Formats: sequence, structure tokens, C-alpha cells
Amino acid sequence: MTEQPKPAPETVNTTQSMGSGMNLGINLMSSVVVGAAMGYGLDYLFGTLPLFMIMMCFLGFGAGLRSIWKAIQNKPPVQP
Repeated sequence: MTEQPKPAPETVNTTQSMGSGMNLGINLMSSVVVGAAMGYGLDYLFGTLPLFMIMMCFLGFGAGLRSIWKAIQNKPPVQP
């Protein structure tokens, strides 16, 4: 049985960086979508269609940015 060749270190770092970037983008998008869904539910409940949905979208965006900021602050630097 032959051993699989190990990927070059720069390929591993690039793949990890791409994965981290995609994770941050998905985190931001999901925060906005969840906020919009909660706002839509509140609007449906109270009969004020655009009001809570817009407010919760902004709150979701802020929560997503805060989450990204915390993830960036806790991440160790990538070794070249």
C-alpha cells in the first residue's frame, strides 16, 4: 500500500484561511436571516409588517459583526 503524498504547507494554510473566511461570511449571513425571520414573526403577531423585520435585520447584522470581531480577536496568526 502506498502512502498518499502530503499537501504542501502553503496549500494547507490557504485552505484553512478560505475555510475561516467562508465560516465568517456564513455566520454574518445567518445572523441577518435569523433576525429577519424573528422580526417577520413579530410583525405577523402584532400586524406591523415592515417595522420589526427591519429593526431585527439591523440587530442581526450587528450581532453578526460582533461575532466576527470576537472570532478574529481569538484567532492565532497564520504561520507562513
